[in-house]
Parts: sequence; structure tokens; C-alpha cells
Amino acid sequence: MLLKSLQKTDIDLFYLVNSGVKNPFFDFLTIFISDTVYIYILLISYFSFKNDRKVLIQVLFAMFLLSILVFAVKYWISEPRPYEMLEGVILLKNMGTQPSFPSGHTTIAFGFWIIFTRNIKNSINLDSKKSFKIMLLLLWAFLVAFSRIYVGVHFPHDVLGGMLIGVVFGYIFIRFSEKIIK
Repeated sequence: MLLKSLQKTDIDLFYLVNSGVKNPFFDFLTIFISDTVYIYILLISYFSFKNDRKVLIQVLFAMFLLSILVFAVKYWISEPRPYEMLEGVILLKNMGTQPSFPSGHTTIAFGFWIIFTRNIKNSINLDSKKSFKIMLLLLWAFLVAFSRIYVGVHFPHDVLGGMLIGVVFGYIFIRFSEKIIK
């Protein structure tokens, strides 16, 4: 009974975000956010850590490992995408038949946010400019999560799972890398 109720809530939330009033600018913006996740990570990493090659490589390596983890979890769970199971999905971006859970874009965005935050805090001192960057990056990660539902390619539980996996992976990666460096 609880599982059915959670599934219904998930579907209702999906339709609330995906089937609402569409706006050409917002449609473009959410597609743009979804399409540029990996490019943003590369650019932010490069421009934030270009003077510390070790950190830059560490961040990019973490994102590579997280991508492999997401791919493995997707195919292990093998859940269909919303447009493969529901009627009336407004699909702004086709993702083919790759499994839905977890949202890879969301997982990567939140994993990157955790690892970026840790590395930017470690660089000299945390000032208001760095704090602003951290908050802006967190807002961006939430927009990535929202965009994945809005464009019709993920359920809310896909993005929530992605957030959790990304954050947990980020903390584990940080702890593991700190032990190796020491």
C-alpha cells in the first residue's frame, strides 16, 4: 500500500512539473541546462583549479568514476523512462531507451557540487566570493535536477536518487582521497 502511494505521488509530481504551462523561453532554458551539464563541469573545473593541476585531475577523475557508477546502477536497476510508461508526457529531449534510475545528470551535478565545495574550501581561505560560488553551484545542481523532470526524461525519484548518490559518492571520494594523500 505504501509503495503504491509513493508511486502515485511520484507520477503526480512528474505530471505537475512536466505537463504544466509550457513557455518557449523556459523550454529552451531547461533543455540548455540539461545539455550543458558536462561542459559546465569541465569549464568550472578548469577555471577554478587551473593553477592546481593535482586538484583539477582529482576532480575530473572523480567525475569519471561517478559516471561509471551511474552507468552501472542504471543498468542494474533497469527502470524505464517516464515517456516509455506514461501517457501525455511532454518530451522536450529524447534520451532513447537508456534506463532512467538514477538521473545521471543530477548525480554528476550533486557529486560535483560536493567535491568542488571541498576543494574550494581547501584552497587558502573561504571568503564571500567562494561562498557565493558554492551557493551558485548548488542552485545550478537543483536546476539540473528540475530540468530533467521538466524535459520529460526522469521521474522525481530518479533525480532524488541521483542527488543522494552524488552527495554520498562525493563524501566517500573526498574521504578516500584524503587518506591516499596522507
